[in-house]
Amino acid sequence: MKRNILLVTDIFPRWKDDSHIPGYVAELAKSLSAYYNIYVVVPHSHCAALFERLDTVTVIRNRYFYPLKWQLLSNGNDFLETARTNFLAFLQIPFYVISEFISIIKIIRKYNIDLLNSHGFTPHAVLCAIIKIFFKKPHIMTLHGPGISVVAQWGWFGRLLTGFALKNSDVVLPVSIYTRYLMEKISGRTFKYEIVPMGVDTDSFKYIGNKINLRRIHDIPAKHKVILFVGALIERHGIQVLLESVMSLKNDYRDFIVLIIGGGHLEEPCKKWVKEKGLFDHIIFLGWIDHDQVPAYYGISDIVVVPLTEDAVGETDGLPVVILESFAAGVPVIASQISGISDVIRHGYNGWLFEHDNKGDLYSRLDLFFNCDTQTVERMKQNARKTSEEYSWPSIAGKYVSYIRECIPIHK
Repeated sequence: MKRNILLVTDIFPRWKDDSHIPGYVAELAKSLSAYYNIYVVVPHSHCAALFERLDTVTVIRNRYFYPLKWQLLSNGNDFLETARTNFLAFLQIPFYVISEFISIIKIIRKYNIDLLNSHGFTPHAVLCAIIKIFFKKPHIMTLHGPGISVVAQWGWFGRLLTGFALKNSDVVLPVSIYTRYLMEKISGRTFKYEIVPMGVDTDSFKYIGNKINLRRIHDIPAKHKVILFVGALIERHGIQVLLESVMSLKNDYRDFIVLIIGGGHLEEPCKKWVKEKGLFDHIIFLGWIDHDQVPAYYGISDIVVVPLTEDAVGETDGLPVVILESFAAGVPVIASQISGISDVIRHGYNGWLFEHDNKGDLYSRLDLFFNCDTQTVERMKQNARKTSEEYSWPSIAGKYVSYIRECIPIHK
């Protein structure tokens, strides 16, 4: 008989083809459902189903504020960014935490849950650590980047909280070496871990389609190189560094276009800046694109830029999944040398690294790419595809299964 596993997260699509929220936890859940009965608890969003079956995964969404349309912490925008920039959202945090705590307990009892897997430190890992004490359920803590750095600002309380979560986790799985380092630094203690990043559906991103037609839709000349950015337009994703580098790039090159997929609170300021600088001939803001359409844009791209940085409170991503998606599509990446990015990008092999927040350094990497010979670029594309195979979902799910089996017996 299959054991019952509960994933606790706020990173989960609100509905099919939700373009705002990454789907990597959903993909992990689907992959694990081949071995276990998988349940996922997430905060409810306005217009989303309270309960649904997605393939073989059961999704329960807990309501945390009324009226439901006022639930702001799960509206598809970044959780921490929303809480910092919207006072009503900030006030909803206690309701959010309490409702999730109650929902987890109810689900444990109703579905006889055997193991908890938290995704995100605050509040999910902390709540699962508390519940482990009372319900004696094994807890696997997956550490993503966002949500950890902010705890460092809580001083002794942050150290106490991280230490408590580590003590009450059977397995700790940071998505990158950098994420592990942050947790160790904040908690002041060493701990056993294995670096297990999120995966990528390698088949979905091996796009074969009418690239000429997609270029025609966006009026991109055949000889133009296409630079792609995918992600929320928020401070830690470094969109302004990319835009300023493009400002320099246009002085030396004409035959290129930058496609920007994503949205966020910086979208309008960025559009205004681009208009003021006269860059609209080189930059196209596409907004959010349905997940199933995104591979096509990787397919027409020559290079993907991931200018990750730290925001005002020191937050950054652990390991951007966009890099793995790019590799699966056979597209080299230019990315900041920050966080867990250097775990997967080998400079000159499958992409190039640059100093984060350094627009001049990013420009030099773009200039290097523009002057690469065809043979070098083709070799990097092959290396990118080869790298992506290490992060396929069957491979990543297999690592989770091995740890789950350590925590609970295979059979009841």
